[in-house]
Amino acid sequence: MAINNLEVYYHNKHVGTLADGKNKLVAFSYTQEWLESGFPISPFSLPLETKVFLPSNYNFDGLFGVFADSLPDAWGRLLIDRMLKKQGISDISVIERLAIVGENGTGALCYRPGIEIKSNIERKANMTIDELAEACRLIIDGKDENVLDEIYHRAGSSGGTRPKVNLEEDGKVWLLKFPSHDDPKEIGKMEYEYMMCAKACGIKVPNVKLFPSKKNIGYFASERFDKTGDNRKHILTASAILETDYRVPSLSYETLLKLVSVISMNDKKEIENMYRLMCFNVFSHNRDDHGKVFLFLMMKIRIFGQ
Repeated sequence: MAINNLEVYYHNKHVGTLADGKNKLVAFSYTQEWLESGFPISPFSLPLETKVFLPSNYNFDGLFGVFADSLPDAWGRLLIDRMLKKQGISDISVIERLAIVGENGTGALCYRPGIEIKSNIERKANMTIDELAEACRLIIDGKDENVLDEIYHRAGSSGGTRPKVNLEEDGKVWLLKFPSHDDPKEIGKMEYEYMMCAKACGIKVPNVKLFPSKKNIGYFASERFDKTGDNRKHILTASAILETDYRVPSLSYETLLKLVSVISMNDKKEIENMYRLMCFNVFSHNRDDHGKVFLFLMMKIRIFGQ
């Protein structure tokens, strides 16, 4: 499985190369083609320059934040580690984790050559939502022998800590969330109502819905906004842009508001939207407002050299 470098692509355009660097940092350099016609994939950390870039810290295991955004969080990492364990593999590099993500990460960036974790178990085509939820519960309990492969392939590069799978319905891709052991059974409906409340307050929210269940009130799902058909959108978290570890308290609302101002080129509507979101989080006592839940859709605007 040993891979020491990866090629980074954006809509099949060769962006650059990732390679093992000194002191366990992962180096990156742009291709000449991308330098001539592309844009900085991370506005502050990776300007369009002919040089080898090295991260200044280990906040993302030696990666720049933009590439760490492609990696799954706790749930997705658990699935990958369990799949590797079945093959007797216990230790892989961060570059190899990106290779496992390959073409299936969040956002527009892809990594080649990819690594496929093969399985001999035949996948089930028509599992109900309640069956998927039960399979996730078995995985959490460590009883995943017969369901791990199925959930692994359905989860993609899921972020967050709670169990999730991707579900296609009516031409849309939904990220379906299941409760953990500590969640109340009505957690799905609670999260749905929370989003509806935010929408009623004038805050921009993704399309959400409550998928029906025979075992509880329903399962919360949000529509994938980073992928529409074959179109993939480049998104960055606030943590990635600022190269800060979201697991450590290091991002204030003041900094976040300044970031929105800079990224949007002082767009008053975007600044107002962030202010509304800040107020909503405070008054609703939202404590899950770390730097990785604030996402920026990186459009082709002047600040990025286009």
